[in-house]
Amino acid sequence: MNKVVIAVALCVAGGAYAYVSSKKVSEDGIKEFYKNDFDYTVQMKADALCNEYADNFEGVSVSEQFGQKISKAETCDTQKKTFEAIKKQQDSANGGGAIAYKVDIKTITLDRDERTATVELAYTFNMNPVIKSSGTRKDVIQKVDGQYQIVQSTDAGQTVYGSQ
Repeated sequence: MNKVVIAVALCVAGGAYAYVSSKKVSEDGIKEFYKNDFDYTVQMKADALCNEYADNFEGVSVSEQFGQKISKAETCDTQKKTFEAIKKQQDSANGGGAIAYKVDIKTITLDRDERTATVELAYTFNMNPVIKSSGTRKDVIQKVDGQYQIVQSTDAGQTVYGSQ
């Protein structure tokens, strides 16, 4: 009987530890998240990028749109339309118009409980003559169902569409 009680207690403790661990973020995990983000962006995988945002995602554009709040649906729709425009341009240029994308992670700050990380980064995204974008972002990352996801983002950037 005592062995059964001990076995049950160990199982419960192990399950609780696994649950808490599945919610913790790490610096290595964050770096891997942004490596995947880079790959999805360069490969123009809008659906994969969209899955990086939590369902309750809230973004704020503080430059061009004067503090406009942006939902996950709006973010995903904008990414999809941007990639469609780029692909259309590439098709008309017979495969030309390569994407130049760069992300420079400035800081990764894990909260005390390691369930949330704040990431500050700078980025540039160019595909002449379709789009030129650069700026800085501050993302709040959490693990949602074991997957790293952006729950909040503040973007201070500038985007120019078309040749200018």
